[in-house]
Amino acid sequence: MICFWQILIITYFFFLDIIFRRCLLVAQLPEALVIGCPETEEGAIAKLPDSITLQSYQAIACGPGLTRSTLSIIEQLLDSPVPLVLDADGLNNLVTLGISHLHQRKSPTILTPHAGEFKRLFPQIKIMPDRIHAARQAASESGTVVILKGAKTAIADPDGTVWVNPESTPALARGGSGDVLAGLLGGILAQGSATVTAAASAATAAVWWHGQAGILAAEDRSVLGVDAFHLTQYLTRSVNIPLRSIRNDLTSVLDKNEEKVRYEVRNRVSLTNETSSVKSSKKPGF
Repeated sequence: MICFWQILIITYFFFLDIIFRRCLLVAQLPEALVIGCPETEEGAIAKLPDSITLQSYQAIACGPGLTRSTLSIIEQLLDSPVPLVLDADGLNNLVTLGISHLHQRKSPTILTPHAGEFKRLFPQIKIMPDRIHAARQAASESGTVVILKGAKTAIADPDGTVWVNPESTPALARGGSGDVLAGLLGGILAQGSATVTAAASAATAAVWWHGQAGILAAEDRSVLGVDAFHLTQYLTRSVNIPLRSIRNDLTSVLDKNEEKVRYEVRNRVSLTNETSSVKSSKKPGF
């Protein structure tokens, strides 16, 4: 039979373990606000603490390191009235729940899949040979802003507008770089209004910023020398690039009724429509 002193000792070491883990994390990330969560036997988050009020946040970015056994957490986030970014295991859990769960959301949602995650989320949509059309169709069907990551990342909103970032680097094709994008995107999203337009603007800004940081990091450290930690160190440097270059680097592909669009990337992105000239042009808001 367990006596009082045994219970006290077990409780003591339990809280000592929590404090030790928190100290390790804070030592590496002193700027982070750490909130302890109940864990599963595997060390994953079992559930969100009862003390957390989701609607008190300006935005939520979820997915990196989450594991695939957290469906209840994703369901909670989808039910929250807060702008949401889903990445990594957030997307993998969404595959299990189904895209239809996104339709009930009243606040904007941003999905950040690479090609493999995109195929699992939208198996009926072929990425190749037209990534622009694929991103546009996915955004329309899900009612979200979709960032289809790749060599030329495409960002699509539910209204059919697509932006293409022509500048990137193979240095970003590495585990952890997408986590940096998700965090950067969440931070930018939290500073805007809870609208799809603001979410699309946050997505275009984050993709451009993330790409420029990767390019600068690769120039200093080589393509093979850029990991997630060092990538974050180049975010501040990359914003020194003149803002006017954004207008040249991110070009909006508009008319959702014109499906056959070819683009050629040199110093600028030039767009030519096979059937008729593009009648209007939008630029991402910065």
